[in-house]
Amino acid sequence: MLVIVGLLLLTSACTPAAVRTVKKVKAKQASKKAPADLDVADTTPAVSWDRFALIDATDAALKKEGCKLNALERRKLAVSLAVVAHEESYPLDFLLGHVFAEHPSTDLTPNRAGAIGPLQMTAIACKSVGEYYPPQSLDAAVRAGIKYMKQLRHGQSAAKNSLKNTLRMYGMGPGGFSTYLQDGCSRPCGTYPLSVWASECGCTAYVYTDRVLGIARRHPELHTQKWNAW
Repeated sequence: MLVIVGLLLLTSACTPAAVRTVKKVKAKQASKKAPADLDVADTTPAVSWDRFALIDATDAALKKEGCKLNALERRKLAVSLAVVAHEESYPLDFLLGHVFAEHPSTDLTPNRAGAIGPLQMTAIACKSVGEYYPPQSLDAAVRAGIKYMKQLRHGQSAAKNSLKNTLRMYGMGPGGFSTYLQDGCSRPCGTYPLSVWASECGCTAYVYTDRVLGIARRHPELHTQKWNAW
């Protein structure tokens, strides 16, 4: 009898600690997961379309944000961004921020990873949206990037109400994003397999999504489309 009572007391004493351990493990796992980052209401008034005024404003914004292109190439990029954003009913301010997080250039030479253009489109991404790779013009390169963003935004559940997650998927790829959601920022800097993942975890000079949104918010004169409406 004494042995049974002793075992019962021992079991009752151990159970709360075991429960606490499980809770700690669950909490630790939860902390690894990326935040939802759901979109907030877009209350900024959309500006009306004026081709020449918006090209001028885009050119000025590129210069203000430190675009290193010469005046002629910067103007060329401004024209492409403004015109294609209008044709695709896409927010120009958001596009500007995304370009600065990717590659603010008119260069159409693929890099070592095969990414090309201002939005660094790859062959796989171009194929997924029915665009020719490599893009043969600056407009085609910008359009491919916008179409890929739209595909992610409307086709991936985690992106439908989250601009940040849409951008993360764009930069990491859907597969890489899934791993990011699972592991979060649990790895040491220097061990992340994707540069955007490392950026999101504070291992680079800027956080990818914050850079896009920060630049976009500084330019309400380019807010041609509601961020929630594309």
